[in-house]
Amino acid sequence: MLLFVDNDVVIKLAEYELLLSLHEIVSNSGHVVHVLESLPYVVGVNNPIRSNKVFSTESSLDQLKQFLDKAHLARIELVSTMQLINSIDDPNLDEGELTLIGCAMESEDPGFCSGDKRAIRAVNKLVSAQTLTLDHCIIIILEHTLHMLVRALGTDVLECVIRKPNVDKAVKLCFQGATVDTIEHAISALESYINDLKRKCPSLVFIELGDFI
Repeated sequence: MLLFVDNDVVIKLAEYELLLSLHEIVSNSGHVVHVLESLPYVVGVNNPIRSNKVFSTESSLDQLKQFLDKAHLARIELVSTMQLINSIDDPNLDEGELTLIGCAMESEDPGFCSGDKRAIRAVNKLVSAQTLTLDHCIIIILEHTLHMLVRALGTDVLECVIRKPNVDKAVKLCFQGATVDTIEHAISALESYINDLKRKCPSLVFIELGDFI
């Protein structure tokens, strides 16, 4: 599978210091990660002032830099795809998300990963209206990635999330009050959040929770 991952997911996983762990899980399963060309500029790889605003620790930035050495760049290849993507005017889809969707449309075995639930719902609406065709595309959200990580790494993930509670509101709620002995409660909360979005997006195919592990 070619996984097209939006900047928000990469940044949040790097802030949790879980980005490299997830990449290892995904790549060991034979999948290839693609990211937007804008990512190094957005996080300030060569701009300390910007990077200090994005990340709270140097180790998070280091994870991002190491990840960039492993990831591939997402580029739309076909003019027809670019024309279709450029014709879409939806306030809930930005240029980066549309670029990744375009790349997914051109791939035989794609996955689209975003942490923006409004964007996912907007894609569902476009697919439902047959404006976009994503028959073979698997949808992955941030909560999926945390679910994979907990299943693979256990309570180490709990510690990473609790240490930085302000990275993502939904994830914070899922892990709120969780301890080593009650980690299953956090897993159930993640699954509940995922299933709620799946119900709201019946035109999309979401990754199965057991995949990659």
